[in-house]
Amino acid sequence: GILSRGDGLLFLVSGAWLLGASWKTLVTKQSNRTTIHLRSLLIDSAWVMSGVLALWIGGHILVESTIEIARSWRISEELLGLSLVAIGTSLPELITTLVAAHKRQTDVALGNILGSNTVNILFILGLTLLLHPITLSPILLHFDLPVSLLLTSITTWLLIHKKTLGVREGLLLLIIWSTFLTLGAWLRI
Repeated sequence: GILSRGDGLLFLVSGAWLLGASWKTLVTKQSNRTTIHLRSLLIDSAWVMSGVLALWIGGHILVESTIEIARSWRISEELLGLSLVAIGTSLPELITTLVAAHKRQTDVALGNILGSNTVNILFILGLTLLLHPITLSPILLHFDLPVSLLLTSITTWLLIHKKTLGVREGLLLLIIWSTFLTLGAWLRI
């Protein structure tokens, strides 16, 4: 029930290895057909850093507001983390995925979703654990984590076997997620 600093280090090392392997594959595939323009790279880097700064400020506001809401409504901070904070922090991924899907860049859309989940687990959780170990509540360990693994397994199965996801699959995942939140709220009452 405890995630330690050692677990955090393992997550970070795994993330670095995965990122290195992915980058090596990308560079190998792209080296023959891509020219990098320094000016464009600098401008894009400035936009990325501006976005990171805005996210830092927004993240601080989101966390402080969530704690205040939880205290004033007398509800679990954990439940708000699983719902309100999760939605708030996923909005950049949602917008990016919707823009990519609209432009029919399905590889970007799917890569964004998978990459975001990988970075959240390996890097964000890994760094957090290095700073402070986390004790998992019984409900998080025995309900939330298994449901998250179930959703990940269903999505993986759909991607492997169907090769394409449509409205029906999206509705199925939304129904499972909504049921998960409802049951999670009920279990925390």
